[in-house]
Amino acid sequence: MDYFVAGGTPWALEVNATIPAMQGYSDIAARTFIEVVGRYFRYPEKSLHALLSLNGSNALALYRALLDGYAAERNGRMPDTVALLCRRNDAQITELRWLCERFREFGADADWSIRTRCPVTTPSWPTARSTTWCTGTSSSGAWRSPPPLGRGLPGHRARQEGGIPQSPASQVEVKLTFARLSQALAEPALAEAARLTSEELEAVRASVPWTRTFQPGPTQGPDGERVEDLVALVAATPARFVLKRAWDYGGRAVFLGRSAGTVPYTERVQAAYGAPMTWAELCARTAADTAGGGFVVQEVVDSPPEEHLLCEPNGTVLPTSFFVDYSAYASVGLARQPAWGGVCRGSMSEIVNIVGGGGVLPLITSEVASKLLMAWKAF
Repeated sequence: MDYFVAGGTPWALEVNATIPAMQGYSDIAARTFIEVVGRYFRYPEKSLHALLSLNGSNALALYRALLDGYAAERNGRMPDTVALLCRRNDAQITELRWLCERFREFGADADWSIRTRCPVTTPSWPTARSTTWCTGTSSSGAWRSPPPLGRGLPGHRARQEGGIPQSPASQVEVKLTFARLSQALAEPALAEAARLTSEELEAVRASVPWTRTFQPGPTQGPDGERVEDLVALVAATPARFVLKRAWDYGGRAVFLGRSAGTVPYTERVQAAYGAPMTWAELCARTAADTAGGGFVVQEVVDSPPEEHLLCEPNGTVLPTSFFVDYSAYASVGLARQPAWGGVCRGSMSEIVNIVGGGGVLPLITSEVASKLLMAWKAF
């Protein structure tokens, strides 16, 4: 779950499912920071491992979640083989290889494998180190299942029989989910149809910004007021809203109303639609654009930039302002949660995304930060 923090309150912006590389690069960033800073400040080498353990490991949490998920569907049995599946030319293959090494350290016979398409009638079995694996349909974790269990298993059957406890969950990632949740706060019939409990509705109220499917027509506005036409409202008040394609990645189709007229805004619109547009023109265009499930409109979360120190490869340290988000990891459907952490991303752009030029910031606990601070003071 990706969050922006505004006024001390975290607001959920997006859900990312079945992307194990995130657990990899979050650990890589944190471990590297702790090791480099600790050694520079002469933190005792023999104590560095304890410091890393104190900060936690998302790779270990992912591993335990996969074990527990497998055991829950196999009457308590544990697997002895695991594959991390990825697309050909996957941009995050480095992180998946790193995760694979960690899984081996944890005791698993692990490897990574490029997934292939799995037709309904023909099984597809990518191989890694002469071991047969069940195939998946996105970056995910899969446990070995001998044929014919995995034969022709697209969709949910792959999870039930083919040993993919971390199966793709695109219906969760689509931003329309947030629009429906937000809308359910104003429409009891929708909340009842979705079987949302009072506790779940309160969680939505406390953490999800006002969000709606972006289309013409009446709705309830951000302040509870009746809006006769949603598109007209958004076009008239650009500073208050952000438009997002419901199913996309990399922040490519995210448009901030308050950035209209700036160079980044113009470049984004040009890249998306081939021509510059005013905010009103963009609203009309996106309201009619059904690709990727259309667009949602969200009340913008005003998260101010934070001051950070940027270390250049040549050793130069520069004070820099970054917009920062926070991603919290979690598991669904387990009797107990492993010790999940998260990751922070920073960008000079308000649209914080690694594909769009942002980067990973090390996330460390207050206890670890305190110990490193003490080492610096004693340096």
